[in-house]
Amino acid sequence: MCRNKLNVLMVTQELNPIGDVLGFIWTWVTKLSEHVNYLFVVALRVKNIKEKPSNLEYFPLITQEKHNIFSRVALQILATLKLWFIIMRLWSRKRLNVVFTHMCPEFTIASAPICKVLRIPIVMWYAHKHVNLKLKLAYALSDKIVTSHEKDCRIKGKKTTVIGQGIKVPKNCVNEIKNDNTIISVGRISRIKAYETIIKALSEVLNERKYVKLKIIGPIYDKQYYQLLVKLIKDLSLEDHVIFIGPVPHSQMEEHYLNATVFVSSSRTGFDKASLEAMAYGLPTIVCDDTFDEILSDLIPYCRYTPGNHKELAQKLIKILSDRELRNKVGKQLRKRVLERHSVDTFIKKLVEIFKSLIETDKQKAT
Repeated sequence: MCRNKLNVLMVTQELNPIGDVLGFIWTWVTKLSEHVNYLFVVALRVKNIKEKPSNLEYFPLITQEKHNIFSRVALQILATLKLWFIIMRLWSRKRLNVVFTHMCPEFTIASAPICKVLRIPIVMWYAHKHVNLKLKLAYALSDKIVTSHEKDCRIKGKKTTVIGQGIKVPKNCVNEIKNDNTIISVGRISRIKAYETIIKALSEVLNERKYVKLKIIGPIYDKQYYQLLVKLIKDLSLEDHVIFIGPVPHSQMEEHYLNATVFVSSSRTGFDKASLEAMAYGLPTIVCDDTFDEILSDLIPYCRYTPGNHKELAQKLIKILSDRELRNKVGKQLRKRVLERHSVDTFIKKLVEIFKSLIETDKQKAT
């Protein structure tokens, strides 16, 4: 363990080692704690923490879940004031060098006033294709933006740096995929995930193969959309072939990856973390977002289809499901590439170097 003389405050949505959607944050936090002097985490939700690194402290923010008597605006003001108080207190003890905000531009905007006064650099993680006024303001207020891929942050400029996705390296991997009938897809049940494409593709696959099952893993965010998917499944007579698993703790996903034949994503939101995790396990992965082209490279003919084109997806699925040798070859190549470019170790090292560079630059300005 090599710790720099860095004291970092991270602001994020949830700190939960067994969370289903944001459980990976715990991996980032524990790994980052190995490279800094102190790590402080402010989160909207803090749950299920039984053991933690000795140099980690966390603070829950004020949320609607616990304070229903406040209006949304009042709650945001109270949460911002609490965040300022935490930053001020840590800085006054000379224990804070950098503020690192995760994903939500609101965190950067809320932190900026006090950070600017105290000359504390702000680094923001953002990985999504959507650009709005909040993101533009957060970009202007931050000192650095870090992202997983150049296409995952559409605001271009000197502040933006690509550092990868930060995928935990699994100890186990699919050495040889013998199962040839299980498709999995992971992500919240919402329209942006376009699960209907996979379901329609499954119907086409079943015209060629006697039995294939699809497991969809993730919480239901949009109940109306979920009901539409259920109706589609019924209309296509796929009730015996599609299983909604529901939310699964991030720490328990390994079993699902290792027991699948192929992973499919129909999302167009950029670098899908679940897709990269599947690749890290050596699982053949088929995606539709061209953000993956760099990592897929020569595997594009097998692993990428046109968004919304369920017939094209079906043909690629049939090819992968029918060819064990191809499955193993594709899986091994994808695992190797993800571990080289997107492992959490590489990610954290690059992030820490950015922290150090900003602190050094600030010192030079001060002198």
